[in-house]
Amino acid sequence: MKSAYDTAKALPKDLTIDRQSEVDVVEKTLTDAINGLKFKSAVYTALDKAIASYEALTITDYTESTIKIATDAYNKAKEVDRSLTVNDQAIVDDLTVALNNAIGALELKKADYSALDKAITDAESKLNNGTVYTDNTIEVLNTTLKKANKIDRSLFIRDQKIVDETTLRVVSEYKQLIETKSDVMLVYVSKNRYGFTPL
Repeated sequence: MKSAYDTAKALPKDLTIDRQSEVDVVEKTLTDAINGLKFKSAVYTALDKAIASYEALTITDYTESTIKIATDAYNKAKEVDRSLTVNDQAIVDDLTVALNNAIGALELKKADYSALDKAITDAESKLNNGTVYTDNTIEVLNTTLKKANKIDRSLFIRDQKIVDETTLRVVSEYKQLIETKSDVMLVYVSKNRYGFTPL
């Protein structure tokens, strides 16, 4: 293009009619060069980076409403025409901004405490069901329950392991409660050893 332009610009302005063919050749060369011009391709670098950021997410970590917005933005970004020119750069840029904004607005799910709450309730019920357990096993369970009841209730899904481990400790401790024999039963056993008839 530049060569054709420079040739046309350098053509003398005072040529006579007998050199018209030279002018016609230069004109055709310049016209062909202009018609052959192509716009630069749109730049997709930032959009591809945003797409990669979305694809690196653990989808299940986020609230349904916010991940839906991000997923919709991602799908539109993936479907964009990859043959756009620089004249359409705004389309690519808008998709990039929309996806980045949606990713930035994602909200993590809260940790699930339902299993822990059930374990605490079950443990407390077992302690109060009228059965007498050994002091040692009761003490261990009570210590575990105190810690469980003081657990941070603002944890997010990525800290679910903390909640789950606490739940397992509570369940383990209340399942390991050991019953003690009542005084009456102990007397009964002692008398039988010496041949007495129990009351």
